[in-house]
Amino acid sequence: MSIGSQISALCNDVAKSKKLWSIQFQDGSYIKWCNDDGSEIFPLWSSESRVEKALKYAGQELEGGKPISFSFDKFIEEWVPSFSEGNVLVGPNWAGQNLSGTSFEVNELIERVRNNESF
Repeated sequence: MSIGSQISALCNDVAKSKKLWSIQFQDGSYIKWCNDDGSEIFPLWSSESRVEKALKYAGQELEGGKPISFSFDKFIEEWVPSFSEGNVLVGPNWAGQNLSGTSFEVNELIERVRNNESF
């Protein structure tokens, strides 16, 4: 799946389901990546099956991680302020052996999802 289709799938799916998915560990922490420049990326998925595939491909690196869902509204209300303040990027539907994909600012994700919603 191309990066463009990963983004499109996440935005379309979230616009319909109003849910996002992540990986949570037993200690209550969530998956995040740190770039060489010190910036953080919070991977997000559009379905439980995508998270399960990511966990399968990552193997030991994400051992103990479980899929967790939360509403898009809760994400906006509770997570976005700290992401924006800390310059945390989001990674839509990362996939493959190395969990690769693109990343962008959280406000861009919100705008893209809202542009896919049918009112």
